[in-house]
Amino acid sequence: MSTNMNRIERFFNEARSARLNSEMPIKVGAVVVRGSRVIKTGYNAPGKPKFLGSWSRHAEVRATLNINNHGASIYIYREHGLYRSPMLARPCNHCQEWLKFVGIKEAIYTIQDYPYFEVMEIK
Repeated sequence: MSTNMNRIERFFNEARSARLNSEMPIKVGAVVVRGSRVIKTGYNAPGKPKFLGSWSRHAEVRATLNINNHGASIYIYREHGLYRSPMLARPCNHCQEWLKFVGIKEAIYTIQDYPYFEVMEIK
């Protein structure tokens, strides 16, 4: 396994662990990384009801609050609850704007198909 794959696997494992703290039915974990160091982790959490449904506080936003994110990367992990396989964790449009605003340079997130991740440059 290449060094890059070891790095990705390492940080996805951290995000996978962070997601276990979520009380949401769909659990998402995020890890902010600069260089080879984890700066902060986050997970999605319930928010206040919005209109008739409810909404969540996204893991990406929670992981980036109150820290210097300039030039950092974020790893986002979502897993199927029954099959324990990675699922699509692409940041929504609002989170993409937020990540850009706080200085994140790239988001690495899980997808359903091999190699189970994609990289998004934040511009």
